[in-house]
Amino acid sequence: MSCYLWEINDSSISAGQDRPMLIKDIESVYPQFSFPKKFGIYMFISGVVYFSVVSFDHLINNEIVFTKDVFVVPAALFGAGFISVSLSQKRCKIGDRWKLKVVGIRIL
Repeated sequence: MSCYLWEINDSSISAGQDRPMLIKDIESVYPQFSFPKKFGIYMFISGVVYFSVVSFDHLINNEIVFTKDVFVVPAALFGAGFISVSLSQKRCKIGDRWKLKVVGIRIL
């Protein structure tokens, strides 16, 4: 779930809720990585396309439609996509190693 930041103060962040969140109350943040997410989505799509093309090819050639090659390759593509999508975000627990600070940046 993502949300837009409405207001950033020196000790609180307002993200469209009724009251602002204090920075010291935030336990973890989840940075998003775009390449693994896009790669995973493309793997899902390629699995569906491969399954459709091979199934259609078997149908028009009067062969058995559901053979091992119809399931093995798309399953591998779906697995690669699932792993890639699951690695597209990382939990960074706020504490000794990761600090959360508000940096004063002037935005025009």
